[in-house]
Amino acid sequence: MKESKGYLELIHKPYSQLLAKEIIIAFEGNVTHQVMKAVTSVVEEKLEDENEGETIQRKVYHIMVECLQNINRHAEGFSIVNNDYPGRGALLVTVKESNYTVTTVNIVHNTQATFLKNFIEQINPLSEEELNDMYKTQLTEGHISSKGGAGLGFIDIRRKTGNYLECQFVKLDEERTFFIFKAIISR
Repeated sequence: MKESKGYLELIHKPYSQLLAKEIIIAFEGNVTHQVMKAVTSVVEEKLEDENEGETIQRKVYHIMVECLQNINRHAEGFSIVNNDYPGRGALLVTVKESNYTVTTVNIVHNTQATFLKNFIEQINPLSEEELNDMYKTQLTEGHISSKGGAGLGFIDIRRKTGNYLECQFVKLDEERTFFIFKAIISR
């Protein structure tokens, strides 16, 4: 009995937080180009139906696209009981009175998790001017990973939101980690 109480306590807080927000879209699966188009179309339509301002619509759309591209390009595949799963991820877009939140989850290699944590901690305290300078520097001099990333997406998300980026890491095994990323767009 004690274990089930622990499980209930574990899920109660995230579930309560979900109930306090309006879910615009929740998706889990392989993020292909077609999926990106479909998901962004649904969210665009919802924002238009809600008569959200054009500036906020563009920010939410842009940040969703950046996040989905990160999953598409960088999510690691995994196997469970001899079943292989390609790079997959999850996307959750929610709205509250004061903001929109774009949350993504995908699996990354542990070394990538360390890089992501350090990179996000590095860009969070930067001013708008410092972020713009860093973006320009990364464009011209940045190290490009084997999958094409130079951190530009995270810098751009931080620039566009004006808010700190949030991330969590849950180690799965000796090679892989769940990467949970959250961007908040103030209304």
